[in-house]
Amino acid sequence: PLPAARYQIRRGSSVDGPFNQIAETTGTSYRDETVTNGGVVCYVVRAVAEDGSAGPDSEPRCTIPYALAENHHLAYLSPYGLAGNQAFGGSLGMDFDVQNPIIIKRLGVFDDNADGMNLTITARIFNRATEEMLATVEFTPEDPGEPIEGMRFKALTVPLELPAGFEGVMAAEGYGNEERLLNSHGNVDAVVWTLDDAEGSLKFVGSSRYGDPGAFPSGLDAGPAARYAAGTFEYEATPPEKPGATELSRVSPTEDGAVSLVWLSVTQPLPAATYSVWRGAAAEGPFTQVAEVTGTSYRDTGLPNGVAVFYLVRAVSETGIESPDSNVVRAIPNPRAAGIAYVNPAGVLVGNQAFGGSLGMDFDVAKPVRIVQLGVYDDAADGLLLPLTAALFDRGTGTMLASIEFSPEDPGELVGSSRFKDLVEPLDLAAGFEGVIAAWGYGAEEQLFNTQGAPEQVALLETFDGGSLVFVGGGRYGDAGAFPAGADGGPANRYAAGTFRFEPLAADAVLTISRVGDRVRIEWTGNGVLESAPSVLGDWTTVEGANSGVEVVP
Repeated sequence: PLPAARYQIRRGSSVDGPFNQIAETTGTSYRDETVTNGGVVCYVVRAVAEDGSAGPDSEPRCTIPYALAENHHLAYLSPYGLAGNQAFGGSLGMDFDVQNPIIIKRLGVFDDNADGMNLTITARIFNRATEEMLATVEFTPEDPGEPIEGMRFKALTVPLELPAGFEGVMAAEGYGNEERLLNSHGNVDAVVWTLDDAEGSLKFVGSSRYGDPGAFPSGLDAGPAARYAAGTFEYEATPPEKPGATELSRVSPTEDGAVSLVWLSVTQPLPAATYSVWRGAAAEGPFTQVAEVTGTSYRDTGLPNGVAVFYLVRAVSETGIESPDSNVVRAIPNPRAAGIAYVNPAGVLVGNQAFGGSLGMDFDVAKPVRIVQLGVYDDAADGLLLPLTAALFDRGTGTMLASIEFSPEDPGELVGSSRFKDLVEPLDLAAGFEGVIAAWGYGAEEQLFNTQGAPEQVALLETFDGGSLVFVGGGRYGDAGAFPAGADGGPANRYAAGTFRFEPLAADAVLTISRVGDRVRIEWTGNGVLESAPSVLGDWTTVEGANSGVEVVP
């Protein structure tokens, strides 16, 4: 009710207090430099008005101050006092890559509530490529290790040196009801622990995994990079030797005889001066260099349509030192075509969820399309046992633009594992449209298929952009009959539920005129034909034989 004129900072040795005032400030931050490393300290803040009246104490916050040796870092660190939420006893791992040599000095594990170990927890480092176990440390109730924030650490008998290019897994096992790990369940907002890559020495890959105790955790889940508060390690960073690997992406949608690539700028451990682009006919290579550029994009042209091509990019330092390879991306150039956006193959899909509400997937329109049919997933492709509805929404406004009902008596045409019906009036969508395809009505008798984001499940579903669509990567849910406003973690084809069939529409031509030395370059998109006139009001005539990119002398 009253504004604060100043704030009292109070400190205690436990979350229950007592708390004694150590400072007063008019600002909203304070740095306490009078604490001893290794012990728990807790704080509350009390607001004080101009007349001296004080408000209630804030919620207490605790920490364990610590100091690391020079160039030492903690890969994964959870704050003090976090409570676990999962009693899984198997091995849980998180993937990391080494981009600059490191030396691992200590392994660590998550301490549920930061109150000591109530079970024996084991931390392990694996080689991700060979699945070989390289280091292991046990943490017991009798010998829990040194506490740092919400983790416990113990030294390796022999430090583990990992070279650039090493692909690793940090795993922990042994959690249970008495000592739980903390699982974000893929919700990035629930990841309150931190990652430290030592200015690019490490790359947190984004994948995580699970498995049996004592074994390499081979089961992939959906990430993110810090999905679990479980295992961690302390490491020493070494002087930078080379640029880090970049992350490569193909620009959607598919292009006619061309592939557009973009990648992230590399600034650590060494900055990139240029980037070399490599192309191959298979994911395993061999790859041939096709370009070297200073920017972070490249368009490869003159490619045959319908033939898969694969790309990787290497960052190159000022002195010519190359980074490790980026990820490999696959592309198949093709002209624009009609097709089904979300493809649910026949013979492999059996429903696994009875959710009756609205489930949607996000897409964008890069080039104009006409929606001619809507479709729904048919559990096991054996006919519909419940009435279902497919609907297409404007993602920006939540407005329903089209819908079709499917019934056991009138299920529509079966294609793969989906049923389709024609729209009475086809729906034209312009470039720039942001949409959601949704479906509802599923239940115990007719289940949808939810991949839960698991890679092996996602691989069962397909998407087709036809050179016109971009699949955003988001899925969503809500009440039946309504726009599904609740966002989930994706990916782009998270559900076998709603889908649609589309046809490409001619894109409007966009003209670009630029100066190239003493000449003028004229380029355009779409299927436009170049015309010229002596003035904007003059008679327009076709420029015979002119193609986009023509250069003329003004």
